[in-house]
Amino acid sequence: MLDRNRRGGWRTRVGALALACSGCGGDAAPGGSRPGDFAEPTPASVEGATEANMARTEIDFPDGAVPEAAVPGRPNVLIVTIDTLRADHLEVYGYPRVTSPRLTELAEASVVFEQAYAPMATTLPSHTSMFTGVYPHEHGVLANISDGRTYQRREDLMTLAQLFERAGYETEAVVAAFPLDPQFGLNAGFRSYSAPESKQRPAKANTDEALAALERLAASTKPGFLWVHYFDPHGPYNPPYRFEVQFRMDDEIRAYLAERRFSERSQRPTGQWNELEEGIDRYDGEIAYTDFQIQRLLKAAEKNGWLDGAVLAVLADHGEGLNQHDVPGHGLTWEEQLHVPLMLRIPGVAPRRIPWPVSLVDLAPTLLHVLDVPGKQEFLAQVTGVDRFRTDIVHGDARILGQSSPRQSEGGEIRYVLRADRWKLHLDEEGVTSLYDLDADPFELHDVAGDHGRVVEKLASELEALLKLQRREVRTLEASEQVEAELRALGYGGK
Repeated sequence: MLDRNRRGGWRTRVGALALACSGCGGDAAPGGSRPGDFAEPTPASVEGATEANMARTEIDFPDGAVPEAAVPGRPNVLIVTIDTLRADHLEVYGYPRVTSPRLTELAEASVVFEQAYAPMATTLPSHTSMFTGVYPHEHGVLANISDGRTYQRREDLMTLAQLFERAGYETEAVVAAFPLDPQFGLNAGFRSYSAPESKQRPAKANTDEALAALERLAASTKPGFLWVHYFDPHGPYNPPYRFEVQFRMDDEIRAYLAERRFSERSQRPTGQWNELEEGIDRYDGEIAYTDFQIQRLLKAAEKNGWLDGAVLAVLADHGEGLNQHDVPGHGLTWEEQLHVPLMLRIPGVAPRRIPWPVSLVDLAPTLLHVLDVPGKQEFLAQVTGVDRFRTDIVHGDARILGQSSPRQSEGGEIRYVLRADRWKLHLDEEGVTSLYDLDADPFELHDVAGDHGRVVEKLASELEALLKLQRREVRTLEASEQVEAELRALGYGGK
């Protein structure tokens, strides 16, 4: 039941809100109206929402875009994740600066997803979703740390690494920051899991470690599965001097910031820089530094032949506020924090750009479309994400879901978002909603909930229908003083 609140928005009491699958389908737009102009919801439409959400149809890809069968043999697999990388700070996604020439080159040979979304703008929950194919509320990891406690992944969920290890792959991981420490569970399935001894490992040292792993994999007679994680775009933005001085603010970037209404109000308390413009320059320098190190990694893999015929994925776990919406960091549900780059280079798949929204929970099932891995049907049975090479989300029917970290949300309440075509609904556990028309307002500057009550009611009704899905129990452990100290040093709060 919806009631107009005093601020002209809408309220819906949702209780303990549950999310559902990426690629959920909604009701069709009535009688020739454009997608997103919703009809008044009916009880029947609400009751049928869950069933409709599971609909699947085939993509109409051009010839050569998608292989009819899996890539022959057992190709090597390389997954590169970049922490805290906004999509709109790469030229591939329209940024005016040349921050990432190697990724731009890679994009020309890849499937580029233009609207990929993290399920949560927090390192451990988002990576856990990538490797399990389910949303944070399903796998149970809701933060790196919250109120002095760490979250535990559901024990019954298989990870991609476990799947590939069981299939006979050599599995190695090189991660660059403490939130991905082995004690938090993502080491499962990796025969070698290299993590920094302190809070983080700079990109050069991380690449050196990855090159050693690559040598071991290249020497093996087995196919390899390698995950390399870079952390450098994460604050406090201290790239090496060469990259620190690479960018200096100009009128073009100032116009970019003004369009998005970046604010000087919220500044990262590093004591090393205080101006918004300098922070943007340093952030872009970190991206350029990371791009350079990724180039080192890929060149080595190409030189020793390990990358020949391999499947390659490059993506970010989440974005960064950079003071947009007065938020310097991440953990909330604004576009700049959830919209991430995602590129897949796959043998036999022609390069192209995918315009419709997708989620990072779709990564695993999409990769498994082109990989004939024994046991993958068991893995696919657990996933919420969908195979983006088999499933066409018709424009207007896509549903992409996200949530905030309880650590970042005001009062510890979780905020959820539902992306539906041009609309994006924000909703917190108290039921307060806001609505943004991303076609007219891509930077979420104007809440139009008061002007589009039918849209709010429709989307809220879909969420209410999804409440029928059982919410998983969340397991936490009290963090040690050392764990709290390491995470606090990276900006993640403890007790």
